[in-house]
Amino acid sequence: MEKVVWKGTFEEAEERDHQYWAEQTPEYRLRTLLEIREMLYPDASPRIEKVAFTRKWGEEDEKE
Repeated sequence: MEKVVWKGTFEEAEERDHQYWAEQTPEYRLRTLLEIREMLYPDASPRIEKVAFTRKWGEEDEKE
């Protein structure tokens, strides 16, 4: 891995991060996210549950 030194503001760094990830493919972004998830939660299930719901405009969230 190449060492890179860069000086800038936090805002500039955040913009560079956004630009980098916007240029990556969805497959690469997902693969990276799953690798980070595995590092943080090694005992988590390998399956990711898809959660989706719909509601009408202006409708409040259901209280649990």
